[in-house]
Formats: sequence, C-alpha cells, structure tokens
Amino acid sequence: MLSIIIISYDTAYGEIQFTIEPSAGRLDGYTLYHISGIEYLQGYGFYKWASELRWPVNSMVAGLVLTIDKDDTYAIEFSARKNMDKNTGKLKDSDWIEDILFIYSESDTAMDMLDLDVKGRLNVYRMEKNNLYIIGGFRYQNFSFKASNMIQISLIPELTGSVPGLVAKYKVKYSIPFAGVEFDSKLGDRAILCMAARLGYAVVKDEDDHVLRYKKSTGDSTGHSIDISGSLRFDLSPVVFISLNGEYTRIDADGKQTQTFYATTEEAPAGTTYKDIDLKIKCSQTSVTLGIGVRF
Repeated sequence: MLSIIIISYDTAYGEIQFTIEPSAGRLDGYTLYHISGIEYLQGYGFYKWASELRWPVNSMVAGLVLTIDKDDTYAIEFSARKNMDKNTGKLKDSDWIEDILFIYSESDTAMDMLDLDVKGRLNVYRMEKNNLYIIGGFRYQNFSFKASNMIQISLIPELTGSVPGLVAKYKVKYSIPFAGVEFDSKLGDRAILCMAARLGYAVVKDEDDHVLRYKKSTGDSTGHSIDISGSLRFDLSPVVFISLNGEYTRIDADGKQTQTFYATTEEAPAGTTYKDIDLKIKCSQTSVTLGIGVRF
C-alpha cells in the first residue's frame, strides 16, 4: 500500500547530481536485553539467575534517501526511516534459575521506531563498469515499546495467569559510527547492482519500566555492529529509476544495568537500588524495500 504512492525526481546540475528516493517495505527482527547474576538465598546458598526480554520489530516501514554525488567520485547520503505499524508482535519475557526456565510470559506490543543514517562515500578504484568505494558515517536508531495484556506461565510450580492493560515500557537507542566498503557494477545499459558491508562501534542506552513492579532499569552498553546490504537499480528513463533494496544488521553489546524501585512494594521500599548487573544487548534486523527515485 505504501509503495504505490511513491514518486521521485532526478536531475543533473553541472557536475553535482542530486537524487531523491522515497521507499517502502518490510522490517523484521528483534531487539533484546539479557541480564544475569549470582545471588544468595538463606538455606539454599548461591544460585545463578538470568532474565531476557525480546521485543519484536516486525513492521512495514517507509523511508526517504537524499544523495548528493560529485561526478561519481565522492558522495554524501542522508536517509531516514519510520515504522508504519504499531503492533509488531509479542514481547517474550523469560526467567531462568540455574539454567532452568521457570517463568515465561508473552505480551502485546506497540512500537515507535526512527532510523537515521548519514554516509560519505569515496571512489578509490574505477573501471569501465565497476567501482569500489570506501564509506564511513553515523547511524542512529531509536526504538520505543509498550507492552500490554500479559499472559504468564509459571513452570515451577505450574501456574498460568493474565494481566490486562499496560505492563511495561521499554526504550533503546543505538548510536553507531561506522566504516566499510561498497562495490557497484553496471548490468547492461540500464541496471546497476550495488553491494556494501560495514562495521560499527555501537553505543547503546536502554531503559525498562516494569510498570506492575514499579521498577525502572537503565543500561549503558558498548559493542559492535555488522551491516550487509545490497540493491538492484533499474533506470526507467534518464531521470527516473526504481530500486529493490535489502539489508541485514546485527548489533551485540555488553554493559551494566541499574535497577531502582520508584514506589514501595512487597519486593522493596521506594528508592531501593541494585547496581552493576551484567547486561547483554542484541539486535537483529532484516529489511526489504522498494524505492522509486529521481535524479536532478
């Protein structure tokens, strides 16, 4: 539905070329955080525990790419992408003790996502039909979730329950400077195939508000990202083109989490804080989009 209303323009101004390309398509994957630790229980001793929340990012997306190219020697590209669906699937919340899953729950999710990217490109090897570039830039992603209508299963003992309404809120921000390589090849007179790979340094900040437990958890993590992408572009005219684009992104980061109770509960009084909890962040995203663009 989104891709049908995409329109674009393409023009040449001297040696500088501008390209505008709206696009729409599908994003699938997840972002998750995993925490773990060792605690002491009176009468039992020390035991290992772990908890993981996996948030789905499955959604239709729409985006816009603006490229400024100087004689195919160097270029700068700006892109923005936004989700078009709120309901992205089920939040999956799992808790383990001594590697045994003892509580599992699923909840409905609502997501807001913003994906911004700026990339510079320099041609370092040119042939008649092929070009090799080095690339560098910065990517920022902001995911915001709300979880509601939880269904929980306790495996030890075996119990099942449900909670209607809002149960949790989660935000995660990825800030990623990156560098990589890009290659394109002309396929005949009207088509171009482009492939790119880039590595990034990921700085991750996340915040989880367990509404039912009046507990807020904040995390700071660092790690790496891997991004592999490809596109096939076909010229409909000297000005207008269409493109089919695919991308896979993987982010892994490690850090520490701080938990604070902001109201008094049976678990703890207000203000109780636990620090330096081991935290792992993982994110996997696959997208396929169709674009229609113009040069001028």
